[in-house]
Amino acid sequence: MKTNKSEDANVEKLLGKLTDASDRDPQAQAQGRARFLAQAQALAKSQQTVPAVSREEDVRHIGRNKNFFERILNTMKLQTKLSVFAVVAVIVVAAAFVVSNVTTVSAQQIITRATAAQALPTQGIWHTQIQIYQNHAMLTGDHPGTTTIDDDYIDLTTGRYRFVTQDSAGKLEQVAAFDGTYDYSGMQAAGNDPLKVTRVQAGPDDGTKTRSLDPAANFKALFDDFRDNPRVRVDSQKTWTDGTAVYVLVDDNYQSQNGTDSTTYTGSMRMVFDAKTYQLIESQTTVRKDGQDIVIDESQWLVNEVLPMGSPVAWDLSDLKGVSVVDGTQPSAEASPTVETLTEQELGTRTNSFYVLKPLPAGYTETITAVADQPKDQDYQFEIDYTGPNGETFDLLAVGKMDPGFVASSFYDGSYKTASGWVVNYSPSGASAMLLAPDGNSFLLMTKLPREQIQNLVETLVKGQ
Repeated sequence: MKTNKSEDANVEKLLGKLTDASDRDPQAQAQGRARFLAQAQALAKSQQTVPAVSREEDVRHIGRNKNFFERILNTMKLQTKLSVFAVVAVIVVAAAFVVSNVTTVSAQQIITRATAAQALPTQGIWHTQIQIYQNHAMLTGDHPGTTTIDDDYIDLTTGRYRFVTQDSAGKLEQVAAFDGTYDYSGMQAAGNDPLKVTRVQAGPDDGTKTRSLDPAANFKALFDDFRDNPRVRVDSQKTWTDGTAVYVLVDDNYQSQNGTDSTTYTGSMRMVFDAKTYQLIESQTTVRKDGQDIVIDESQWLVNEVLPMGSPVAWDLSDLKGVSVVDGTQPSAEASPTVETLTEQELGTRTNSFYVLKPLPAGYTETITAVADQPKDQDYQFEIDYTGPNGETFDLLAVGKMDPGFVASSFYDGSYKTASGWVVNYSPSGASAMLLAPDGNSFLLMTKLPREQIQNLVETLVKGQ
């Protein structure tokens, strides 16, 4: 499937560079994070200016694991293109349901069966049409968000693909394709000019492109978050609007707060499966605002089929009307940025928006890194890593002011508010969280510590001097 909108796409792409594998070369890891830090500011600015429906062409593969912030850390989601997997894995059902007689099964059984049901053959052409609704501004009223339809083809044998996104009126928004020889990409610019599609000679495939298009792996990654999450429950067995019996799984999001015994409902993420075939029908994410549930992400599968090998598909996008194709050149290889290590005092001379653990926990060490020679007209990007006496880590990456809708749709597995006003939004995978500081800036937290310990540490974050 494909991923979400531009900000989600870019974040997941950047976060995908941050995989924290123990056997990874330390220098390579540092450079990967450095690239993230170097690009994060540009991403933050792009979120302000890029139309809500745009995405990054080259990231629009089905490799999206919606949370995948851990996977999005391995695959991540600042915002990777939450492939419709992620987008799809994050959705609430706003249709009217009627109870029906369906054999009772557990959430884990449903996910296990659904994972097997989404398996695809090794040959043929996978064709999907997915209607995606987004309302990250959390607006209310009649149809406040935007709706697009992704029409995608993937050749399961050769790795050729074709991704086309249109708005609800049928206007082309974005295209990406690989016909075996050329890569194609294009994004709709402002105005009524024809969509410009750039064609470049494809470089040698080292297997990355083929792996990124592995449907089975991506479905599994998507469903694993639900199956392994003890908070996911079967909402009920119901009848879909077309009469199909369905299972509805829900992960409710609650926020706890320092010094109180109560929790507050803040939204939910749901997935809907056909009760007979276990095919994914719809997913939806909502947030609770002013006493009502507001849908911020919703994906509906309109078509999900495997066509016979050799079925006619215009991989070169030649069937699209109103587009102009221009030849481009392969971008030059990206140089590895220079990473420097800073003291707290040095960091304080470059930004007045950073936080540190005070007092430093017993046995912990602190390391601050940043890309050298950052632009003076942009927010300073940096990373603060803490390592405990037993090798446990607590790593903070400054990511600026994040889109609240993106955070809500990606870190939807509960939250915690500290006495000083920090908000911790957890990812369902349990290996990452997004921290919202009292001053409005956000920090991506990467750690595998238990939530109680995370919350205790966040309670001790203070503004650096």
